[in-house]
Amino acid sequence: MNEQEFKNEFKQRLLNHLLDKYERSQAFVKGEATKQRPQTVLTGELFGADYEDEMDFRKRDWMHQVIDEMAVAGLVDVRHERSSDTIHKVYLEWEGVANAYMQLGRQPKKDKLSELTVVIGQLTSHLWDWVRRWAQQTVATLKEQRSAGLDINDVEGYVDAVRVLQELPSIQGDIPKRMLSLRVFGNSKHFEQCVERRLLSIVRQGLGEVSEVGEGELDLIGIVPHPKPVLLGGRGQFILNGSQLSWSLFPDGAALYPETLKTFEWFKLDVEHIVTIENLSSYHQWLRLRQPLRELVIYTGGFPHRILQSFLRSLWESLKNSGSSIPVYHWGDIDLGGIQIHHFLQRDCPFTIYPLFMDDSTLCQFGEPDLNHREHYQKKACALLQDDRYITWHSVLEVISQSGIKLEQEAIPDQFVKEALDLKRN
Repeated sequence: MNEQEFKNEFKQRLLNHLLDKYERSQAFVKGEATKQRPQTVLTGELFGADYEDEMDFRKRDWMHQVIDEMAVAGLVDVRHERSSDTIHKVYLEWEGVANAYMQLGRQPKKDKLSELTVVIGQLTSHLWDWVRRWAQQTVATLKEQRSAGLDINDVEGYVDAVRVLQELPSIQGDIPKRMLSLRVFGNSKHFEQCVERRLLSIVRQGLGEVSEVGEGELDLIGIVPHPKPVLLGGRGQFILNGSQLSWSLFPDGAALYPETLKTFEWFKLDVEHIVTIENLSSYHQWLRLRQPLRELVIYTGGFPHRILQSFLRSLWESLKNSGSSIPVYHWGDIDLGGIQIHHFLQRDCPFTIYPLFMDDSTLCQFGEPDLNHREHYQKKACALLQDDRYITWHSVLEVISQSGIKLEQEAIPDQFVKEALDLKRN
């Protein structure tokens, strides 16, 4: 055992532990000393094995020597057990906080929060509402000396994420990840390697309803692995490159890529319904079973990517301008993700989007429990039950919170799809 190495390592552990407690304390938040000082017990879990090591009594002596030196330097104060040289508690001295940071070469949490406040503050006038709101709320929390759910040890990661968010409004439609990375960082792999995960955490915080978005799924803000089309079919007439066409020409639907969509406009929406569908296999199931189609059918691919969001907004605007009363439905999985996707779609739609096959009776009839994540899943459902934005989903959320079951679209029988809107039509 090397005495100096042990002493140096113990001093660092002790100071870091006391500073960690300080940075979690009300004294740190308030910026003023409180009666309660950050403290630790040497016989506790962190230091007890060394302090009470009966096989090597030198450790306790060395620890005492280190603490005595720190006390003389004004870093700590100590309390001994009554009538004993055993140290009961070690306290961080308020006057020694700055010196403790300096001796460790550790950046104070206050400085990290200040840096993040400046970085995130660049987004408080962002063109996108959700980014602007998130940034304003986050900056307000940071100024209260709280971390706002950010990783305060990754300031550079947020610098890069902010650069991406500042660039996105100037991009028309979607952009592949590597093209974005070259455009912003001059390196085709930097985004995926260093920025994507951090940006995804911001999206999850800023757009609370997309907490079910998976890793790498940044389509909804226009960052894609490759260009993505809008998939739709059914009934209706449109103009493409000056030619009038009908969806009846495409019984299996069609894929319209961004460049094609630039020449697209609606001519006549002679449909009985509009249906958006979350999953690809269910979208094709609908097109296969319901010929000839009386509705316009649109595939969302989970949360809609940015090009599709723009397309849907133009569709809603066309309906609004024409005074149409065509009902709009959404069919998705009956799980927390499916509910949040419906909420996301409804946010930009001026009409009510009615859930289809997404009720509690259908869930109970065909649903199955998620055995691997059941308890966690039920807790998340309970949390949504407390959110007024999901009040129309309370009956479904109550079933999920009590039983933990969910239903994927693919489990819906063909006969349900064939008869989907017949009752509503009649």
